[in-house]
Amino acid sequence: MLGIDQKLTHLIGFSRVAFDTAQASQSWASKLQWSLAVIAAIAVFLPGETWAMIMAGLSFMGALIVTGLGLRQRKFRRYGERVRRATLLAKGLGHELSAHEYRCIETGFEGDAERVADKADSNYYASRLPPGEDRLIENLYESAFWSKDLYRHSSKRAWIKFGAMMVAVIMIMIMTMPFLEGDMEIVISRVVLVIMTLLVSREVLGDAMDYAAAQHELELILERLETLKDKADKTADLMLILGDYNASVQSAPMPQSGVYEARRASIAKAWDAYKAC
Repeated sequence: MLGIDQKLTHLIGFSRVAFDTAQASQSWASKLQWSLAVIAAIAVFLPGETWAMIMAGLSFMGALIVTGLGLRQRKFRRYGERVRRATLLAKGLGHELSAHEYRCIETGFEGDAERVADKADSNYYASRLPPGEDRLIENLYESAFWSKDLYRHSSKRAWIKFGAMMVAVIMIMIMTMPFLEGDMEIVISRVVLVIMTLLVSREVLGDAMDYAAAQHELELILERLETLKDKADKTADLMLILGDYNASVQSAPMPQSGVYEARRASIAKAWDAYKAC
């Protein structure tokens, strides 16, 4: 029989595999959408109806794949968030989930079962306080600390992508306008519309703003947790802050692909420095 902590550590493996799967689906969907935009832009310049039909067919098939990847990403993220909420609360307070909840979580897992053991990190949360509200506060603070950094750098990447696309639009206009003759102006206008449609479909600008909003919300949560540490009666405030944290991370887009890997060492170092203070 596994102990409470071992069971919860096993569940952490489930959530991390689910998040990895969701992140991979998001990454592939993003790459495919950018590819579809390139195809659409090229199709504008191709002569004849045959090429136009071929490109239209490829775009339609690609759009179906993107839709499927989006559904897969949302499904695995919902599962990962559900298990994350359970492990954060149960590991903090030291309460065991019911057999029914364990069974629901385990049967609901559809990822790679062979990877679960590798992802089940008993040191996922750094706190070594005894189970209780203080430990939950520390685990929640650590989670918000990491999430804030990931959203901050995801926002930077999203803004860079948006800026790069806008520069590309301007360059296309400047480089092509002197050579336009007749209906080519309409062609270039269609290219610009394709690019702008891509920006809307990928919600590049919206993602950048949502990341920034989530970062700000998490900064406020960290301040509230600092204040909460010195209070005698913490239960009501703690549950409210926990709910606000869950709402913030679940409503924000997943961090940009590659941000976690790029920032992992730096965040861990910053967290160790914070703990040392």
